[in-house]
Amino acid sequence: MRVGVFVVGIGAVLACGNPAALNTGHSTQIVATDFEFAPDSDTVAALQNITFQFPSTDTATHNVTWINAPPGATASGDRRPGSTPYTVYVGQPGTYVYYCRFHGNPGPNGTAVGMAGVLVVTP
Repeated sequence: MRVGVFVVGIGAVLACGNPAALNTGHSTQIVATDFEFAPDSDTVAALQNITFQFPSTDTATHNVTWINAPPGATASGDRRPGSTPYTVYVGQPGTYVYYCRFHGNPGPNGTAVGMAGVLVVTP
């Protein structure tokens, strides 16, 4: 019984929320550290920002290089530890593959290996 009330309560909160906030989604963070992206695979809804972080505790320079980029996205450029985040807007559903060109490589058939990740964007 409590579960039903809780679910209804969440629905009521979402229905009364700011419509603009519901349309833009929330930011998802991916961290580039220790020669990997974390998470290295992520599924998110379209219409939101994805932010790549480059923590100051890391020791290496990284970047985000797209095999197939979301429309309008460009490579991040080189980011040293503690650099400003790189944010990309994902407006269209699709599967987007990326890698660090220092610590990863393009793989076969649109994949990437090494320090690499996949971002699946759903409608």
